[in-house]
Amino acid sequence: MADVEFALSDLLRLRPDVCVLPGEKANRLDPDLVPIPGAPDVAIEVISPTERASESHDKVLAYLRNGTAEVWQVFPKSRTVQIHKGTTGSSFDATRQITSAPLPGFAVIAASFFE
Repeated sequence: MADVEFALSDLLRLRPDVCVLPGEKANRLDPDLVPIPGAPDVAIEVISPTERASESHDKVLAYLRNGTAEVWQVFPKSRTVQIHKGTTGSSFDATRQITSAPLPGFAVIAASFFE
């Protein structure tokens, strides 16, 4: 899903560039209810050259603290993807394959984000 706003709390709303809500969670969504209460399972943020590092970091923490299992940061300039889970993070250059625990069976080469 793209361009969807989530109400992570009463005061915090975020709109990831891409989000993933697998299976039953997606089926329960009411498309007329905006923002969507709760957090996506996976939030993907494409980091623009003008985005401040502190703002990006704050978004990652907000998602993770409010129930998002993974936050992916896609950095087009360096052609890397960083995946944050809980208190850990992994960095993938364009040649590496990305898999995701919340997305069983999913695999993609990081370079596909930059084509």
